[in-house]
Amino acid sequence: MKTFEDPTTKTFESQGWPEAEESYLQSLGKEGRAYVERNLHPYATERAKEFLEDREAIREYRNLWKEWEKSLSPSLQPLWRTFNEQSEFGRQQLRTQYPVLQTMEQRFASYKLRWRIRNPEIEGLLLKWGYVLSPARPQLRQPSPLKVFPAPITVPAWGPRRRLR
Repeated sequence: MKTFEDPTTKTFESQGWPEAEESYLQSLGKEGRAYVERNLHPYATERAKEFLEDREAIREYRNLWKEWEKSLSPSLQPLWRTFNEQSEFGRQQLRTQYPVLQTMEQRFASYKLRWRIRNPEIEGLLLKWGYVLSPARPQLRQPSPLKVFPAPITVPAWGPRRRLR
């Protein structure tokens, strides 16, 4: 059984800890509980718990590059692995050094798009948490508010109208 050490050097067992924490939070009242959850337990809020659960489902999408790597020829696999483990600056250097990486990136992007179309429930989670910005399936796309005008735009005429001859 794992034990934790208290700042006053007293030890207590992990068994019963969730119940003790919950009873303490209940004793604080509504405002005190909200303060603790907001400031001391940021990962204990309902939204954070929801994110952590959804992140497990999204893990498969985030690891697609490893799955796609297996479909590459053995000579390209180390290059793809190195490319994906780099920062953006390192990737840019590799792109200039190996032009084939641009083609590989384009093909991988289409692979990810097809995967999102086949897995609509995970695509919904990707959209919800901002991993992707637009849906892969056109029926989910919302019309842009910038393209819709409520009334026609009219330009006022300044001065008398003149006819061109």
